[in-house]
Amino acid sequence: MRLHLAVQNRKIALHIDALRESEHQFRTLADNMSQLA
Repeated sequence: MRLHLAVQNRKIALHIDALRESEHQFRTLADNMSQLA
């Protein structure tokens, strides 16, 4: 049971990392667009 919980936590942590990374890429893109405009 404890192992299963650890796996779930790891999946959630990886998902959060992916969301943060995509948010960072989106902000970088938005910055580039505003500089071009």
